Amino acid sequence: MLEKKYCGVLFQDVNPPVMESQVLEFEKAHCVKLPEDYVEFLCRVNGGSPIPSAYREACLDDLEELDLLPESAIPDQIQSDLLRYTIAPSRIDCFLGLNPNTTDSLEALTAGTNYTTRSDASSLLLIAFDKVGTPIYMSLASDKRGWIYDFDEEIEFDAEYSDEPTPLSEMEHLLLAKSFREFIQSLFPARVLFARNFQPTAQHLAAIKQAGYEDP
Repeated sequence: MLEKKYCGVLFQDVNPPVMESQVLEFEKAHCVKLPEDYVEFLCRVNGGSPIPSAYREACLDDLEELDLLPESAIPDQIQSDLLRYTIAPSRIDCFLGLNPNTTDSLEALTAGTNYTTRSDASSLLLIAFDKVGTPIYMSLASDKRGWIYDFDEEIEFDAEYSDEPTPLSEMEHLLLAKSFREFIQSLFPARVLFARNFQPTAQHLAAIKQAGYEDP
């Protein structure tokens, strides 16, 4: 298993390294310009799974359900407790790499999304997925180059934009960082948090470990 570090974050299962000339070819093919820190990442690390992997601060005042794996053989009561009394921060599953010989490849994906202005149709680039499949995008728009967003493509925006692409100005609440380096440096160790007055048992802790909701 090939491992590399970038900005103090360990990346596992990284793709083979690429040359800057390959990045330039990608930019030319898609008529885009990638931020310098992201080009550095592709040339040095080129994708992979980060440790630490969590992003955004978890809030115990707004508990969300854990989406436990169907194959997890966890007792019903334990699972019910986890759904009710815990929250797991969002976690990056993998960053995509620039390598046409792999599935997790920027070459295999299309730059752009319909959630941008018509005049800037290729302003978002899919660069990663979180543990539940939510895509992570990087803006390539000139005024927001390198800004990082996360959203599900089925998300509903303001009704005013329901029949046309949504401008980046409507996505401020989905902003994670204003540069790729800032986003990587903001990652923190994933730990399941417990609601106040809930005391987890050894069975609860074992179930969390089994389901893989914390960084190794």
